[in-house]
Amino acid sequence: NHRGRMSTPRQFYPAELVVGKRWRTEFTQARASGWIYHFRYDVKVAAREQVTVPAGTFDTYRIEASGFNMGLSAYIRYLIWVAPGVNADIAYESFVKLADGTIEQDDRRELVALRRA
Repeated sequence: NHRGRMSTPRQFYPAELVVGKRWRTEFTQARASGWIYHFRYDVKVAAREQVTVPAGTFDTYRIEASGFNMGLSAYIRYLIWVAPGVNADIAYESFVKLADGTIEQDDRRELVALRRA
């Protein structure tokens, strides 16, 4: 990952997409700066939604992950829209709020093109 080396994969994507499925994921990340961070998230498949992005309209599952960078006491939330058979996120939102209230990140990425085999 461009931010550093992971101790284990970030487990945001379940093997089975079933609305209501819940799990917890924890991992550490060694950053290039030398800092080592520990993350903990509660994750769930929250809903099925139809999402339109530049690449088209997709029947997706919305995955919600909320947790913390334990070392920084930073709150983190991810919303990830995935579609079966598409090997990429359809859309991905990330939000990071530091302990002092500063919003460090609040962005959205969308799939802009998809080449079908």
